[in-house]
Amino acid sequence: MTTNYQRVTQGFEILTKALAPFVVRVLRAAHGEQWWRLGVLQVLYDNQKRDLPTNGDDKILISKLDVARCLRLITIHWPGLFSSKLKREHRTWLNELIDTRNKWAHQGPLDMQDDDAWRALDTMKRLVEPIDTKATEELSRVADSVRNDIKTDKVRSQGKRRNPKTTEPGYSNKNNQTVIRKTDLPGNDHNQKIYVLQCGECLHEYGANGSDIWLRRCPNCQGGAAGLPF
Repeated sequence: MTTNYQRVTQGFEILTKALAPFVVRVLRAAHGEQWWRLGVLQVLYDNQKRDLPTNGDDKILISKLDVARCLRLITIHWPGLFSSKLKREHRTWLNELIDTRNKWAHQGPLDMQDDDAWRALDTMKRLVEPIDTKATEELSRVADSVRNDIKTDKVRSQGKRRNPKTTEPGYSNKNNQTVIRKTDLPGNDHNQKIYVLQCGECLHEYGANGSDIWLRRCPNCQGGAAGLPF
């Protein structure tokens, strides 16, 4: 069985194949033949450019740009080069993936939580949508495989009991977060309304997008994202 750690590893591989050529195109357009020296070697810290060559042809140099370097180079050059090519929310996703990559690199033999894996893969997909269509489709398939496993596990655990929709009052996700009611307030995700959830552990109530209910954790006792005001 494929683990979530393996899926996220696959996601980072897909992400790197999409980001590295994109980063090089932008740097070369700005710095010409000096793109490697001016755009990479002069801006990375010593520990970030360890083992990098001082020069070489583009094919070799692109192969040296791993996902961590790609994410950091876009972030470093954001004001002058990448802000005009990507939207403002992409910068948020860049920072999120830098943090995810650091956690992934230190994960060791432990597997990742389902919702953490899905969130990482979904963020990768959102980041590359304007950059590489094929990579976007591949990442979407990997993310869907995590979600399908979650659904399968839930069906097995519920047996033949009716499985309510995730937005129905009474629905409880795998983290014991239960839908109390729907509001007419707009959420902060596209076309979403705010739903009131209650934690089954501490009884804390908070607002959430309907699209997030299935993976929500309590912000009070489970370290989940802050709830939306309702």
